Amino acid sequence: MRHRVLTLIALIALAGSSAYPILKIEKTGEPAMREQAVRIQYDVLDPAPKEVLEGYVNQVEEWLEARKEELGYENIYSWFSENRSTMTQVYLAPERASKKGIAALKAKLQAELPVVPGVKLEVGDRMWWRGGSDDRRLAVIAVHGEDPEYLERLAGDLEKRLEQEPDVREIWGPSLRAQKEVRIRVAIEQARNLGLTPQDVARATAFAFRGQRLRRFAGDHGEVEVVMGLPDDFRGGLPALAELPIPKQDGSGTVPLAAVAELEIARIPPQIQRRDRKTTSYVTVHFDETKVLDTEAAMARATQMMAGFRLPDGYHWDFGEWGEERDEALGTMLSGVVLSIIIILILMAALFESLTQPFAIIVTLPLAFFGGFWALWLFEFELDAIGFIGVIILIGIVVNNGIVMVDHVNRLRREGCDRVDALLTGCGHRLRPVLMTAITTLFGLVPLALSGSTVAGTYIDSLAVVVIGGLATSTLFTLVALPVWYTVVEDLLTFVLRLLPHRLEIRLRAPGRRGVLVARGSE
Repeated sequence: MRHRVLTLIALIALAGSSAYPILKIEKTGEPAMREQAVRIQYDVLDPAPKEVLEGYVNQVEEWLEARKEELGYENIYSWFSENRSTMTQVYLAPERASKKGIAALKAKLQAELPVVPGVKLEVGDRMWWRGGSDDRRLAVIAVHGEDPEYLERLAGDLEKRLEQEPDVREIWGPSLRAQKEVRIRVAIEQARNLGLTPQDVARATAFAFRGQRLRRFAGDHGEVEVVMGLPDDFRGGLPALAELPIPKQDGSGTVPLAAVAELEIARIPPQIQRRDRKTTSYVTVHFDETKVLDTEAAMARATQMMAGFRLPDGYHWDFGEWGEERDEALGTMLSGVVLSIIIILILMAALFESLTQPFAIIVTLPLAFFGGFWALWLFEFELDAIGFIGVIILIGIVVNNGIVMVDHVNRLRREGCDRVDALLTGCGHRLRPVLMTAITTLFGLVPLALSGSTVAGTYIDSLAVVVIGGLATSTLFTLVALPVWYTVVEDLLTFVLRLLPHRLEIRLRAPGRRGVLVARGSE
């Protein structure tokens, strides 16, 4: 109380230091979900039929079965198809499927995965459309336009450009998502001169590789599907495609396919995606975690890299649905925190019948945020939806200490006690109940913070960590901050009233004396 300016500067610096963990904490709108399995993703280098994909999966499953005791998993599940989506899930027993158990299994798999020719094996989810997982620093760049083929070329050019950036570890775009195909570009004039049309080429090619479905045959045991086509031994595969004979319409003979068409191998997207009536192609950038520390930094780095990438008129880029959902979720949670503070201020103003004393109590909130955010950062938690709920709960808890103290100080002042003596005496009287309430709450939340408990598969330990850290620091520093801030706010109000440019009589309820305090402003 004798060094209020110095004390305020120290408290402001203390509360302001919470900006550092706020900037460093990974912020996400989605809660941390409990994982029960580790995914092994297959990046097949070349198109392969289901039989070849099954062979890749069998090799990995045999390797896993041979190390079941060492890895400590319970079950495995594999899924594969010809659209490049192939994966194996390695499941832990429910009692072992904790954060530490999943992390340990991931580390073992990453260090010991077998080498399968023709396949790149990767541990973890490749959720490029959601921005990824596994604490990787990712940014999803969505390029919008009209022409799907031109858009894919733009996305491909963007991939090549981003590959040259030093902070980029990996890129997932059209070159990985697209499937290889053989394109037959028919020379229409040349085919017409030889008595062929593009439809003749399409029918002959389709029959040679797929056959033709006929009517179902009614047999003794039901209908039988009938397909007429060439035997597998006569199809020849892609090398024989150029020599495929195309029958002429007049029946005068055949023409080899290479004589009327150009063959090329190209990649096509598995599907055409549209958003807001615009065709969209996605490129996901995986940044080096040692250089790009959080998602905000990844988005800022992506924006910087896109500044030099020119798009033609009618084409633009953004962070797509992933960025919109993330911004909307974080904005909603921030609005909830602000709204809770406003409601508490209104309630305290009604309780104390004063506009100044609620602001004297609100000083406890920055000191609570100091402990809450530093606790999240030091214990490597994300600020997710559950963490934001913890912040809102913390706001309601920490102001209780201030309300209890200020109410008792006001009662002492109404009994005729001096302001400073009332603050020192009142805070001393309320020290024991405040500490008892805080300590019981803190110890009651410790098991929740350490147990790794989940509700509907969602981890809720970040809520406990926020409340524990914030309540501990607010309880400790409120005993110093609240008396000082209480007197500063009251003195500031008196000073402002004295500076009013006209005569004004304001009747204020004086917490320190019976009756009213009359403050007159002079011109």
